[in-house]
Amino acid sequence: MIYKMTIAPQGSIGTPFRSDTLFGHACWAMKMYESEERFEEFLNNARDQKPELIFSDGFPSGFLPKPLIPIPQIEFNTPNELRKLKNFNKQKWINYKIANNNNWDFNKLMNLDLQSIPNEPFHEERFHNVIDRITNTTSENSLFVTSSQRYFDRWQSIDIYLYSKWDIDKLTNFIKKLFSVGYGKDQTTGSGEVKIINNPKPIEVPSYDTPYFLTLSRLIPDDSIVLENSFYDIEAKYGKIWSGLSPINPFKKPIMQILPGSVVKLKTQKAIAGRVLENIADDSRVIENCFSILYPLPSEVIDE
Repeated sequence: MIYKMTIAPQGSIGTPFRSDTLFGHACWAMKMYESEERFEEFLNNARDQKPELIFSDGFPSGFLPKPLIPIPQIEFNTPNELRKLKNFNKQKWINYKIANNNNWDFNKLMNLDLQSIPNEPFHEERFHNVIDRITNTTSENSLFVTSSQRYFDRWQSIDIYLYSKWDIDKLTNFIKKLFSVGYGKDQTTGSGEVKIINNPKPIEVPSYDTPYFLTLSRLIPDDSIVLENSFYDIEAKYGKIWSGLSPINPFKKPIMQILPGSVVKLKTQKAIAGRVLENIADDSRVIENCFSILYPLPSEVIDE
């Protein structure tokens, strides 16, 4: 079952809302609020490629990432038509209700009023000095930078999709626990406070007879994906282990992930695809959930 919830950041957020990071928070919430046996069961299910929870990235409420597919060649009669195409190509988000009503036909969507398309969250960097508490002074090479995001305008509320076989009451209670301690880094300095606007609710996705799906999460493809007929962008993730594990080496191995907004072709229709990775850090307990929630797209849009 696919659910959707809506949250509202209450200030700066030190870590972007990413699907794999959200799963990491779910692991810690499970460890904090459940028994050790239940926590181990949760991890082992993920290692067996059957994760109990799969998250999407966080999207501006009412929008999905614009599918990364080639736009068919178009003949333009006026400069204004060309301008519309250029503006459309620059956009990263698409109103999913409008897109569904227009059967995801890009030729139609380019002619709609797209002034309300969100920009990216505001990214800020702050400079800090390390202070020697004995001398009350700074030393050489003590300057460092922290980065965070602030969410305004269309980003004031953020949609996160979830896939789970849990019942809705169990899922709702767990999500409340997950966000009760904040989200991301720098929580001790005021970042990461999140308010839940809408609890998870089941959603119905369009029932297209299609092999093509929009990815909503960070993805490592499994054997069900036909990569040579897919359209995707990738990004290297250089992850770190939470300091609470007291790691000797805090760095994870680099991981190449397919980004949300990519369009993958599947051999058979299903709601999720991907892998859970092990052996990505010196600590064998660490895993990375790279399953993606999939949103169906009409095959004729891609085939054209």
